[in-house]
Amino acid sequence: MRWIVGLSLLLVLGGCAAEATPAEKTGSGEIRHDLDPLIERFSQLGEPESAEWRSGTIGSDRVPGPSLYWIDAVIELSADDYQQLATAYELEKAAVPDAEVGLPEGPLLRSDELDAAFSLDEYRSNVYLDEASRSLVLLTQFE
Repeated sequence: MRWIVGLSLLLVLGGCAAEATPAEKTGSGEIRHDLDPLIERFSQLGEPESAEWRSGTIGSDRVPGPSLYWIDAVIELSADDYQQLATAYELEKAAVPDAEVGLPEGPLLRSDELDAAFSLDEYRSNVYLDEASRSLVLLTQFE
């Protein structure tokens, strides 16, 4: 009889467990075009020509502790800076990621090594290159 009660309790408690949902990106919705904040964080960009980007936090601001920030950017590089990045890494075609900015049509190219080059210190980045627009797509998170 005890095992029936124990099993019933386990089933009830198991049914109460909430399914984990991924934390959502929040932000002001403002589309930015200023380059200095991007260049200060990512010197690997060289001297970009233009950018469209958004930023914000991930999760709830009601939870205490450090905040996790995000930046989604499409950055048009100079011809030399684009060529330097495109030839420094063995790139492969990639699916278009979800982002909070308008992405180039692609095809986009990426590599783990390129991601690592933009994932210094507290930054964790996914980076894509688009040859047609000489753009670098930067999706990064940091504390």
